[in-house]
Amino acid sequence: MLLDNGPGLEQILVASSDKAYGAHKDLPYSESVALQGDHPYDVSKLCTDMIARTYANTYGLPVAITRCANMYGGGDLNWNRIVPGTMRSSSIASRQLSDLMVNQNVIMFMCKIL
Repeated sequence: MLLDNGPGLEQILVASSDKAYGAHKDLPYSESVALQGDHPYDVSKLCTDMIARTYANTYGLPVAITRCANMYGGGDLNWNRIVPGTMRSSSIASRQLSDLMVNQNVIMFMCKIL
């Protein structure tokens, strides 16, 4: 379906993760650092990036890839991560309100990229 509509598309946004970079000793890393992964989640993000770039190169699709860090959304119950842990321990009363605020910020950021 994307290939059929490709010529009319302005931009395809692929929301990946900084986990596509894997673990690096030298921080902060830049976008020029090679993608790598030691864990299944890392590799899944790396594969997503590679597939998106392959479609862009092969079919000329207008692809933009974001690799955001510490994203939070409903269902993220890993309290050891900084954002969910902070949200859990903060005085923010409504989880639904906080999810909405975080999601709106992410959407605004991604729209600026496009």
